[in-house]
Order: sequence, then C-alpha cells, then structure tokens
Amino acid sequence: AMGPLEATIRELQAELRTKGDESDEMQRRWIQGQTELVGLENDNATKSESILELRSRLTILNQKRIRIDQQCETQTREAQDLIRGMDAMHLDMGKINTLISKHRQLRSTLANDNHQLEQEFVHRLADMEQEALKVEAQVVELKAEKERLLNEVAESEREMMLWEKKIALERETQQ
Repeated sequence: AMGPLEATIRELQAELRTKGDESDEMQRRWIQGQTELVGLENDNATKSESILELRSRLTILNQKRIRIDQQCETQTREAQDLIRGMDAMHLDMGKINTLISKHRQLRSTLANDNHQLEQEFVHRLADMEQEALKVEAQVVELKAEKERLLNEVAESEREMMLWEKKIALERETQQ
C-alpha cells in the first residue's frame, strides 16, 4: 500500500508530466507563433515594399493624369475655339450666300428691265418710224396739194387778167 506522501508524489509527478506536456505544447505553439510572426513580418515587409512601389507608381500616374487633364483642357479650349471659328464661318457663308442670291436677283431683275426697256424702245421706234412715214406721206400730199393750189391760183390770175382785158376792151368799145 501506498502512503499519503507517495500518492501526493505520484499526483505531483502526474501533474508535473501534465504541466510538462502543457509546457511542451505551449512551447511548440510559441515556436509556431514565432514562425508565423516571422512569416507575417516578412509578408509585411514585402507588402510595405509593394505599397511604396505602388505609392511611387500612383504618384507617377497622378502626374501623368494631371498632364493629360491639362492637355484635355487645352484641346477642349482649342476645339471650342475651332467650333466658334466654324460658327463664324457658317454665319459668313450664310451672309455670302444671301449676297450672292441678292446679286443674282438684281442681275436677273436688271436683265429683265433692260429687255423690257429694249422692247419698249423697239416698239416706240417702230411707232415713230410709222409716224414718220405717215408725216412724210402727208408732206408729199401737202406738197402736191400746194402745187395744185399754186397752179389753180396761177390759172385764176390768168383768167382774171383775161377778164380784165375783156372788160377793158369792152369799155373801150363802148366809148
């Protein structure tokens, strides 16, 4: 039989073995934790390098973005200037087309007016020529009439002289 001390010793030895096993387990876990910590630190260092690299790339990309934004603004301004210029040209083209149209209308109106005037002159000239022919015919008629009247007057004067001579002879005869 065992005494109480031996039982206590055995209990303590069993507890010691349990505590030793627990200690071994804790040590194993601690080593595992340390290994994991080293792995995480390495991973962290790698990620820190990646972050630094990404930050520098981000800085470069931001600078590029700023340059591109400036180029876009410049090109947008230039495009707006071009659009304004094109709008002004469209307005000018509209004005020119209006002037061309007015010019064509005026030229057409002038040509029509000239044609009308020419026709009027041709008709008036024809009328005047007809009138001139009539007047010439009248002049010829009047000259003929004048000639006839002069002949009649001359004939009447001859007859009158003959009558005067007859009357004078008659008077002489009666005396």
